[in-house]
Amino acid sequence: EAPEAWEGETGRVDKDFLTSHFKNFKDMLVYLCGPPPMVSSLKDALMSMGLPKENLFIDSWEFAEKAAQSVSQ
Repeated sequence: EAPEAWEGETGRVDKDFLTSHFKNFKDMLVYLCGPPPMVSSLKDALMSMGLPKENLFIDSWEFAEKAAQSVSQ
C-alpha cells in the first residue's frame, strides 16, 4: 500500500507498465536488478519487446537469497 499522500504510480513493473512509458527498446541499455522471479519475468518481457540481449545487464539477488537461507538454518 502506498502512503496516503503518495501521488505517483503504484503496482508492479510489468510489460504493460514498460510499454506505457517507453516506446522503443532497440537502442536502450537496461540495468535490471531485483529478486529472481521479477528479473526473470521482466527479462522475458523486455526481450519480447525488442530489447537486444547485449543491451540488458542483470543483477539478480539469487546470492543474497541463498545467503539468507544458509544463515537461518
